[in-house]
Amino acid sequence: MIDEKNLSKLYGQGEQISHVDLTHMETGAIERLEVDEVVVNHGYKRNYGALLDWGMEHSDYGIIVDGQMDTHLPGVFGAGDFVTYDSKVRLIAGAFNDAVLAVNSAALYMDPTANKMAGVSSHHEIFRERNRTFARRK
Repeated sequence: MIDEKNLSKLYGQGEQISHVDLTHMETGAIERLEVDEVVVNHGYKRNYGALLDWGMEHSDYGIIVDGQMDTHLPGVFGAGDFVTYDSKVRLIAGAFNDAVLAVNSAALYMDPTANKMAGVSSHHEIFRERNRTFARRK
C-alpha cells in the first residue's frame, strides 16, 4: 500500500492556518492535523524518456555534463535541472548560468571560430551603444 497523502483542505481565520486535512491517496481516509504554518514546496519528478535510449550518461541528479554543459554525446548540451556536474548549484540563478554556457558551447561546436568567451545579450553591440547613450545622458 502506498502511503501518499494530498493536502486537501485548509482551516483557519484571516491569514492564519490552524488545521489541515490530508487525504490518503489509496483509501480516501482523511487525517486532520493541527499546524502552526503551511510551507508549499513545489517538487518534480524527472522523466528523461527516450533521451536515456540515446545512451546519455546520468546519475540520480540528472544527465552528466562537463563544465561547458557538454554531454558525452557530440553536439548535445544540457542546462538547468536537467543536468548535474561536480559544482552544480541547484538554484534558478545557477540554471541561467548553465543556459549561457550551453548556448555558447553549442555555438562553438557549430562554429569553432566563434568567440570562446561566453556572451549574453547585454554584451551585444546594439546594447553597448544604447548603454553609451544612457551614460551620456547622466
